[in-house]
Amino acid sequence: MLKRSCRTYMKGAPAREARRFAAGARTLCACLALAVVFAAYAGAQVPRSEDVAREIEYVNGIALKGTADGNMETIARAHRAFANLEMVVKTVPNAKDRVLFLVAIAYSYIDICPVSAALQLSSATNPSGFSFDCVERVDYYFNAAIRAAEKAEGLSGSAMADISFLIGVGYDRLRNNMKGVSEEGAERFEKMALRHFRKSVELGPGFDGVKDILSAYEKGDVKSVVSHEKFRELHRLLYIDRALPQPAYQPGGGGNPLTPPAATEADENLYIDYHWRFSARKPDASWRYSVRKSQTSLHLAIEKSPPDPGSGSGLNIVCRSLSASSASMSVEAHIENSVQMLMSAGYNIASRKAITHQGLPAQEIISTHEYANIIKTTAPGGSGPDAQPSKLVSKQYMIIVISNGIEYIISFNSLEPDFARIFPEYKMIANTVTMF
Repeated sequence: MLKRSCRTYMKGAPAREARRFAAGARTLCACLALAVVFAAYAGAQVPRSEDVAREIEYVNGIALKGTADGNMETIARAHRAFANLEMVVKTVPNAKDRVLFLVAIAYSYIDICPVSAALQLSSATNPSGFSFDCVERVDYYFNAAIRAAEKAEGLSGSAMADISFLIGVGYDRLRNNMKGVSEEGAERFEKMALRHFRKSVELGPGFDGVKDILSAYEKGDVKSVVSHEKFRELHRLLYIDRALPQPAYQPGGGGNPLTPPAATEADENLYIDYHWRFSARKPDASWRYSVRKSQTSLHLAIEKSPPDPGSGSGLNIVCRSLSASSASMSVEAHIENSVQMLMSAGYNIASRKAITHQGLPAQEIISTHEYANIIKTTAPGGSGPDAQPSKLVSKQYMIIVISNGIEYIISFNSLEPDFARIFPEYKMIANTVTMF
């Protein structure tokens, strides 16, 4: 009916009016399509804060990689992902989490801004011509956080003060990041930071350090309220711990943002893979990482360097992309398939139980495997009818996790007599494996 009406109208209408009607019809169709999308979204499951935090971690990782590589395409990908993620953030049930997530997204843009501003100016670094106003995005998300905090029920005056402080820190960091890129903008960011620090002090922040910051800021003798490292710490506090800053920044506790940061080296013991969306940590420099990758899988081994024959297999992390049919299966059904494959390969399942690994449902499996005829023992005096094959038994610990359309298998094994000795250390390493 709508199509017939469109054709009838356009047949006898002037060209200008026809174009106007066509544009209006397209707008109507777009609105109807959006209505369908939002109706479907409204019926979706309410998002968990833990899942949203992992998504922010993932998208922030993409943003940081884009800024580190100077790749505008990667930055644009993160920008689009944050726009989609905002819709989910606004439906998070916990009011405080909504506010902190919005501030966290603004913090991500603060890291992006100086690089994206430079990359967008050149066709060599931005061949697609994609552009967006990074500073406008910072303002947008900070203002959205303020509105969300004002509408939230149960937020104390102290919490509101701490939110103002967080926004002030953000503008101060943006001021320092944009120096040399936009001096006029840097002056505005300084005024915005000062305004939010004053607001925080008026409302009564959760720790006294804000008053010291405001005093120093008004005198103009603070180069930066927080260092680059502390800004990153504060950023993660928002979406990983979902906490306001007072526990981490109590005056006199070594966490005051005005305290100069200690010199730190790059964390070489941490492994992060943004494609396979997990991180792991080796105990120290006496351990090493060994990686094998393909388009559909990854195998990361964490082992002693040099390898110690008595230290077991090393911790192995295998990531495998699930097929469309496998991804549609329930987690329980997929894990059951994996267990059946182990059994068909000759493994004896000693125990299995459902556990939670880093907030995700998982299966913990302990299995054994016998290797027959490895060594032959003989009776005293040489070979003969008393000669018997000796069996070696290995024992394996395994965790299976399904997340992000990926199967993660975390495992280690050793000969059965050595298993109890190596277990505590390898289990500790396995506990550091985090999916995001």
